[in-house]
Amino acid sequence: MGTVTGLTAERMLAIEAASVVNGDVDANGNLILIKQNGSTIDAGYVKGAQGIPGTNAAPGSVTVVGDTTPIRTNDGRIKTAVPTAAEDATTKAFVNAADVALGVRIDGVNGRADTLDNLVKGVEIGANVDLNTIIPTGVYIQSDAAEVTLALNYPIVAAGLLEVFTNPAGTLFWQRYTVSGASSILQVWVRTIFDGVLSAWKSVLTDTGWVDATLQNGWVNYAGGYVNASYRLKNGVVFIRGLIKNGTITGGTLLFTLPAAYWPSANSINIVPAYSTGSARIDVMSDGRVIGQSGLVSTFTSLSIPAWPIN
Repeated sequence: MGTVTGLTAERMLAIEAASVVNGDVDANGNLILIKQNGSTIDAGYVKGAQGIPGTNAAPGSVTVVGDTTPIRTNDGRIKTAVPTAAEDATTKAFVNAADVALGVRIDGVNGRADTLDNLVKGVEIGANVDLNTIIPTGVYIQSDAAEVTLALNYPIVAAGLLEVFTNPAGTLFWQRYTVSGASSILQVWVRTIFDGVLSAWKSVLTDTGWVDATLQNGWVNYAGGYVNASYRLKNGVVFIRGLIKNGTITGGTLLFTLPAAYWPSANSINIVPAYSTGSARIDVMSDGRVIGQSGLVSTFTSLSIPAWPIN
């Protein structure tokens, strides 16, 4: 039969009072243990031999860069305070000067570098700059349509915004050209440059909506609920539609001219419905002219011309 030994409340309080709850090393190097009841136990000397002293060095310094003013406190710490207007100006001048070290090539003639501020806002490309030469990451602007030519490898003869992106290795570049919103159309073109090899420009996610054509040589819209003569560029494909009447029917008559963004890469012959002749021939030329070559009828002639890609 087992034996059960119990502790009285008095014994339990005594055990608790004798429990060590804290400790510290005193000035003599002795470890002093503190019991729950406040009494102490001297556990003896616990400090070891002193190590080899280190080499003294000159005091270091802390440079705080940015919109802050460093202040050294009495205990040697560094804290910052709100900068003054003069300090703000000094900091901005420092940052702008440092940004030039980015060395971004902006102008193909002068080869100048510009600040980070201008990289974000965009910098003018200027005249006679081939887009094939603009490969550093950045934002570039061509605001003068007169400086834009296909020979300089623009995707379209129109002012716009050029963005350039690159991979970390510097072997693959992306160029994105967005036609200026002040133009008659708004569209986006992209291409890549890999190890010096350029892909063709591609028109992406573009829709000009239907634009009314400016009819020539007496031709007017048929009206009466029929669709007006109009054209549209959608995702790189050009569409023409409409029903016209009352114009000159002589072969070679100019009906209207498409803007440069809509021009086909080559001339095309198109057969469309006409009132009494049954069909008419309308050519779309590579310079944007839409010409009635034969079979035109002034009562009405359709502009149901097949669509074509421009890239």
